[in-house]
Amino acid sequence: MILAARTTYTLSPLTLHVLILGGGLAVATASLVWLSRNTHKVAATEFGLFLAVLVLWSSTHIVALLGGPTTAYYASFLIRGLRGLMIFSWFYFTMTYAGYGDLVHSTAGRAIVVTATAYLVLLTSVPPIATELIFPSVTVVREPFVVVELGGMTLFRRTTQAVGYSLFAVGTVGLTYRFVATGYTRLWRPVTFLGTALSVVALDLVFEKRAPFLPGVDYAAAGTPIAAVVLIAVLYRHDLFGSVPVGRDHLFRTLRDPVFVLDAASRIVDRNDAAASLCRVDSLTGDDLDAALPEQWNLERVLASSPGDRPTLRFGWGDGVRHYEPVTSDFSSAVGSQVVVLILRDVTALMNERRKLERQNERLEKVAGVVSDDLRTPLDVIDLRLELAREDADSEHLDAIARASARMDSLIDDLLTLAHHGAEVDDTRPVDLVTLTESCWRTVATGEATLTTDVGRTVDADPGRLRRLLENLIRNAVEHGGNGVTVTVGELETGFYIEDDGPGIPERERDDVFETGYSTAEGTGLGLSIVTQVAEAHGWDVRVTDGSEGGARFEITGTRVATE
Repeated sequence: MILAARTTYTLSPLTLHVLILGGGLAVATASLVWLSRNTHKVAATEFGLFLAVLVLWSSTHIVALLGGPTTAYYASFLIRGLRGLMIFSWFYFTMTYAGYGDLVHSTAGRAIVVTATAYLVLLTSVPPIATELIFPSVTVVREPFVVVELGGMTLFRRTTQAVGYSLFAVGTVGLTYRFVATGYTRLWRPVTFLGTALSVVALDLVFEKRAPFLPGVDYAAAGTPIAAVVLIAVLYRHDLFGSVPVGRDHLFRTLRDPVFVLDAASRIVDRNDAAASLCRVDSLTGDDLDAALPEQWNLERVLASSPGDRPTLRFGWGDGVRHYEPVTSDFSSAVGSQVVVLILRDVTALMNERRKLERQNERLEKVAGVVSDDLRTPLDVIDLRLELAREDADSEHLDAIARASARMDSLIDDLLTLAHHGAEVDDTRPVDLVTLTESCWRTVATGEATLTTDVGRTVDADPGRLRRLLENLIRNAVEHGGNGVTVTVGELETGFYIEDDGPGIPERERDDVFETGYSTAEGTGLGLSIVTQVAEAHGWDVRVTDGSEGGARFEITGTRVATE
């Protein structure tokens, strides 16, 4: 009987280590390729820098194992320099991801990081410098394969280690703090991140101690790529990469209103303290929005409607009632995944003012009704009786009564204008300024005054209200400009002006002329106040200044040129 010999295959130590480091290199390369297809993710560039250095670091380890003593010698120093770059890239990534990018990118931050990185890289990767200051002991180990061990302990090496571990610790703690600060209830996420980072540190410490069962090989080159995959799974799978830093940095630091960060399924990814105060006590991050908020809101239905049709939301009872206006911002294009930020704008003060204004308007409408009906009727009786009295006799007292009646009629018109024309203008049409000005000139008692027009503009306006504005300014110029005054209507770059060549208005009184009741002649004191009201209703500005001939000049700016 012939027995076949059993062949036993064993891997040499060199082959085993090449396979181990090659596996780490493959994992790091695959991670980098995946990330290159997702560059729109937040902090993807910074994490890609870390992975790129990791790929180069792992590759250099393999070259050191396969290249012989000389190659291993120079590669060992390059490996140390790349470790410094990895620490820098890790710090850069974690700080950016955690929302401290402005700090890293500041002038002082860049100076500190660049200086520290240059210190780590130059002192460790340049053989003449490294052997003099950092690694006084260089040993070539030939069994079971050729490796170069850099040993010895100097002050510079201790400083280098302190700088490297400090950068690593600051970045790791900063990102861990950001996880905890977001209020996530599932603690395994920050725990997994922190544990993964610490496992890399543990492998590094093992390498530094040069454990006897490890032949000078840095096993962190194999463990770090695996750790990177775990980090990608933790960060990307739960969309922390895309939503948490953006929501915090963009909104939480600037707004006091309730803010929710929602995912595609309307689940709460994050919320600020003001938002948490509106939610049910037992609600948690990750709950559906409608499940966490008061039932009567039905926010999912509210948000599905167009922004202009969304109702104001009411929260609380009695004097503690608050009103909120829902506003949404879609950050999907910025972060690469569907993220909606919901802001509940507190409009309680606005609603209270609106109700107060409505009550005031109601009272004003009642006053306007009294003025229109109860005062017009007796005034009409006075005018009728005055005409009958003139048929019987002519007296200077009757002229005084006529003037008083006309003044009362003008006052009633001004009061009704103030009551009805204060609202914002909704319907405008093209109005030719020259045509309307000449029409107003014919309806106002101008006496011996002269009108000059130097304007060819057509503006968007409410014709009735613009007529009132022009009539009041013309009447004001005629009444205060003196006999034979010249009134000029001219064009400005963004509006028009009306000026006269009368005595003008003293500079100290110009802030008062638009006040209700202010008058220096026998007027109602409401004319210029109505001018201001009409201008503001159109969104225009009005001011008084000196005219070109020394008189008063009223400038109306902010008008829109009408397009036929």
